Amino acid sequence: MNTKSIVAGCLVGAAVLAGLGRPRVHAGNEPQRILIDYPLNGSVFPPDMAPPTFLWRDPAANAGAWQIDVSFVDGASAMHIDAKGEPMRVGEIDKRCISNTNKLPELTPEQAAAHTWTPDAETWAKIKKPGSTVTIAIRGFVPGSQADPVSRGQMEIRISADPVGAPIF
Repeated sequence: MNTKSIVAGCLVGAAVLAGLGRPRVHAGNEPQRILIDYPLNGSVFPPDMAPPTFLWRDPAANAGAWQIDVSFVDGASAMHIDAKGEPMRVGEIDKRCISNTNKLPELTPEQAAAHTWTPDAETWAKIKKPGSTVTIAIRGFVPGSQADPVSRGQMEIRISADPVGAPIF
């Protein structure tokens, strides 16, 4: 054996050992991180509250469809919901309140970049089990392709065991 063969063999062996034979994931293939603005991670909701509207910002420019994955710490069946991620909008304005001395509400830059999802009544009824802890994960996809997410983020909410027993809003 010559020196070049020994060196080449050592380099190949070192490369295999360094990777331990496992395929590597390159940072360029990792999904970008979705920022969930509301509700905050760890928020607690009473079981008799209306469903919150989830707000998130997705840095992946090519994300145009989202999947909401709802999982439960108690092992209940997970839910997977397709979401359009509608943009945030200013609500209806009472025209009697408009005058030349006030300014109409505008979205902040963060709000204008936000996507929204509000659980429907059936989904919220499954989520709001008193005393439960729920993980909400949002994955962004290129429209028409749900093979690999281009973005993702997650947070956890808790549902209080105690109802409010009165209207909150």
